Amino acid sequence: MSLTSTQVSQLGRLEALIGSSRLGPYMAAEGGDLSLSLARYYWNIDLCKAAYPALQVLEIDLRNSIDSVLKPLFPVSQNPAAYRGIRSWLTRTYHPDIRPSGEVVVHPGGRGTVDRALEKVLSKDPAQNARRTHDDLVAATSFGLWVGMLETAYDEPGTSGIYLWPTHRGKVFPGAKDEEMMTTIRTTFNGLRHFRNRVFHHEPIWAKTDKSPSPSARYADILQALRWLNSAHAQLLTRLYEPVSKLDSEDALQVARKRLVDGIDQVLEAAAKKKAEKEAARAARKGAGNK
Repeated sequence: MSLTSTQVSQLGRLEALIGSSRLGPYMAAEGGDLSLSLARYYWNIDLCKAAYPALQVLEIDLRNSIDSVLKPLFPVSQNPAAYRGIRSWLTRTYHPDIRPSGEVVVHPGGRGTVDRALEKVLSKDPAQNARRTHDDLVAATSFGLWVGMLETAYDEPGTSGIYLWPTHRGKVFPGAKDEEMMTTIRTTFNGLRHFRNRVFHHEPIWAKTDKSPSPSARYADILQALRWLNSAHAQLLTRLYEPVSKLDSEDALQVARKRLVDGIDQVLEAAAKKKAEKEAARAARKGAGNK
């Protein structure tokens, strides 16, 4: 596809807006071709946009599934001294009136993640803090917290008496087959956590090497994870939203390039039309003034 000097100039403006550092991986993937690199940049946005709904429902379904199992196992005490601002199994501390005693969140970094969520909730409107509930705290937590709760720190016999796996695997993941062990579930969710972070932080998500998981493969992992959770979203997502697989192709990248060039042309045409209208209006005013 040959480009005019005006189109090239517009591409240069876009490059300057995005920045050479962020555009670097795209330029490397396209051998320095600016139009293809920018097309890949916007195509990556399309891929992230397609993955977002599935990642959102997976995050909510996972945390709700784990939470529904743990709430009855670790009922909260009415003694506020046993918690850190909100009475919740997430904020339990060691206290003699809680049986079983001790914290539930024990994986590395988990306590810090809960503390950050707690600070986020309690700093919104301090006058309302007395009304904050466990559900408010759950809504403020990150996907990483819940993926962390799948780790071996919660395996029997466990490191602190908090035994979740494999005893409660069937409740949290009722759709998982017997041969699908926690190791497989952990590996899949950890991969999806990294994928989710790249999507949410606007990073490239296409497969950079033949060994890298493609966006289509990650999307398939999301659907598999939802089936493990026995979530109705596993069947519904592809009917509500365009699946990532429809965009994860070389053809889609070429379509993105054509759309980019067409968009630039439309912007240039609109600017030329606006300029012509201003000149015509100026000429009309000048003509009226000469009468």
